[in-house]
Amino acid sequence: MDQAVAYRFETLRGMEADDTELVPISGANGQILGKALDYATFYASHRAPVESEAFDTAFVDDLTDETLFGMMAIVNFLDYNDLLVLLSKQVALRIAEEWPDSEAVKRALHITTPFTQDEYINAHEKTLDHWIRSYHS
Repeated sequence: MDQAVAYRFETLRGMEADDTELVPISGANGQILGKALDYATFYASHRAPVESEAFDTAFVDDLTDETLFGMMAIVNFLDYNDLLVLLSKQVALRIAEEWPDSEAVKRALHITTPFTQDEYINAHEKTLDHWIRSYHS
C-alpha cells in the first residue's frame, strides 16, 4: 500500500511509528475494507473540491446499509476521521429521507429492543433517584 494512502488512516500511521506489522481488524470484511482503501487512494491524489464532492456523493450513494455500517466500524477502528464523518452524514441523511419512522430506523439499525435489561434498570434507577432527590429538596 502506498504510504500516502496508509497515512490517511491514523491507526496505520501510528503503527509505523511503533514498528507494528499486523493489525487485527475484528470482523473486517475484505470488500468493505477495499472500498475504504479506494476512498483513501482517491484522496491521497485528488484535491479539487468539485471533483471530491462528486466522488463523495457517488461513493456513499452506492453503499448498502450493511456496507455503510460495516465500513463505519472499520474506519472508526482505523481512525480515518474524514471518511467516518462522511459515512455519519450519510446515516443521518438516510434517517431523514429513507427511514420514515422509528420502526424503519430500528429495522435499519437492527434494534430489536429499545434497551437491554441492564440499560432499562440503569435508566429506571437514575429516574427514580432524580425524583427522590427533587421530592426531598
